[in-house]
Amino acid sequence: MARTKATAIALAFVLGAGGAGVAAFVACAPDLATFTLSPVPTPTSALCGNGFIDFDAGEQCDPGEGGAVGCTGKCAVECADGGFVDDASNHCYFAIATPVAYPNAKSGCVQASGHVVTFVSRAELSKVHAWNAAADASFWVGLEGQSAEGWVAVVDEPGWAKQCGGCYAENYDAGFFADFVDGATPPCVAVYSRSPSPWLVYFCGATLPTVCEREPLGTTAQPCNGGTCIDVLATLGKKRYLYVASDTDPAAAAAFCKQLPEGNLVVFESREEREQLWHELGQLPNVNAGVWIGLSRPDPDAGFSEWRWDTGERVADNVHPNPFGNNQPSRITGASLRAYAVDPGTVDSQLARNVDRGFNTSPATLPYLCQFKP
Repeated sequence: MARTKATAIALAFVLGAGGAGVAAFVACAPDLATFTLSPVPTPTSALCGNGFIDFDAGEQCDPGEGGAVGCTGKCAVECADGGFVDDASNHCYFAIATPVAYPNAKSGCVQASGHVVTFVSRAELSKVHAWNAAADASFWVGLEGQSAEGWVAVVDEPGWAKQCGGCYAENYDAGFFADFVDGATPPCVAVYSRSPSPWLVYFCGATLPTVCEREPLGTTAQPCNGGTCIDVLATLGKKRYLYVASDTDPAAAAAFCKQLPEGNLVVFESREEREQLWHELGQLPNVNAGVWIGLSRPDPDAGFSEWRWDTGERVADNVHPNPFGNNQPSRITGASLRAYAVDPGTVDSQLARNVDRGFNTSPATLPYLCQFKP
């Protein structure tokens, strides 16, 4: 029987006086290189086509009964000619080599069942940059200027904000915003192939090649243990996740997770882990309010005590990616001692906070996300 969604529930180089030289380079940018794809595995699952991605059976994606662009009838990711599949995420990256303005780049990627490429980590950027090295061409990035404070991603992923210690691209030059004027048409962003800094603030009406990105179709979420179990490639075999949709106070949520094998509230050990998890959560209903995660201030009597992951690491030690975006932990009276992750639809980086965006209140109860040993 087909699994439906309901049953599954389960960047900085700033254009200034030197802009003309950059524009001249862009005008003669070559097409993106064409590469031969590596053979994809042949899944053995008899359930290919049910909408559930069965990693154990070798499935990379699962389009459901109707089929879809980007996923074959054998549940393998199919990338456009010249594109490549990242085996760490099963994301497909492919080029629209004809230079176009950014609005046309967006629509072109959507027509190909993807979106303009976005990056959550230096590792992802490096892979795409290396793939494009032979073409040596700048290309559009899916970030859109919204205000003088930063950019919002075209999909539910972290954007970039002006003073954002947890943001992916925190090492921009101080001049990154030099040409950003409030009230003016927002600039767009590209990866610039010939600069030590890959990020280029550019005019949206200019023409550049495009790199599109497509996430694998289907879901890894399925009902289990009174909630929804999720697997992601970033931690496959090391962690499994349990999403519990019931609104719960943070102490009870943490206690419940500890009952699972080597269990606790989720700890984000990489940006890829967080991204892949949120992609799965985004396919479930009513997750946008937030979920409790394994990050807290365990000693409130010590004043503004250190934030620690539930596995013991201090946030200050940078053992894991900084979880906080442009909304740093609040010191206001009554602020929660437990952090939660939220919908990344605004500039908010790694998405953890302990009060709402207005720094006014903390939630008393939320759904929560456990991690445990498979």
